[in-house]
Amino acid sequence: MRIEVYPKSLIYFRQWLEQIRDYAKRVLFVRCDVAYEIPAPIQDVFTMSKTGRKLRLFKGTRYYNGKHQRQEDGYCRAYDKKRELLEKGQQNIKGERTRMEIVYTPKEKLTLSTLVQHPLQFSSKYLCTVLMDLFKFTRKVQGVVEGIQQGTLLPQKTALYYRQKIQEQRNMQDLIDLNVLAAEQWQEAITLPCASTVNSTLLWSRIIFI
Repeated sequence: MRIEVYPKSLIYFRQWLEQIRDYAKRVLFVRCDVAYEIPAPIQDVFTMSKTGRKLRLFKGTRYYNGKHQRQEDGYCRAYDKKRELLEKGQQNIKGERTRMEIVYTPKEKLTLSTLVQHPLQFSSKYLCTVLMDLFKFTRKVQGVVEGIQQGTLLPQKTALYYRQKIQEQRNMQDLIDLNVLAAEQWQEAITLPCASTVNSTLLWSRIIFI
């Protein structure tokens, strides 16, 4: 049996899960969405794949890899969360919000009891930084960064030399360490799913880091 649910909602299904617990042989974690909320407008949030994933742009959202790879480890999208909420009719939204969502799919299915021993490792896959001062980049690198941000230049169309230079000069901006941010909340985020789904199989959870 596979369960697809937001982790904090599992508590509402606890009685139902307990009824199937006696029939399940083991608890397995398959994959989850991990969402980072960044308090900055998307035009100031620079994201780039470190592993050669191709960037696709659609209606202001950045997608890394194709639709058919939606469930693969490392699939990512970054978008304007504030705009999405406003379009849904929510009015009382304070500050800017950019959301970066990355799929975590371990190479092998994990038992929930050992999930905490496998912290997220996204910093090797993506660069994420809030652009504070473009002039801190060298002139040519600045032009490449501006082109990527404006959607007039795709990273995969950029010379490897400039992609490497962007990574070398990333500390000149407000760098977001995806690994550290996830590690701060990983154990707490998975405690409820682990406690609520004993002897069932978890397919999909949506974990939000702020």
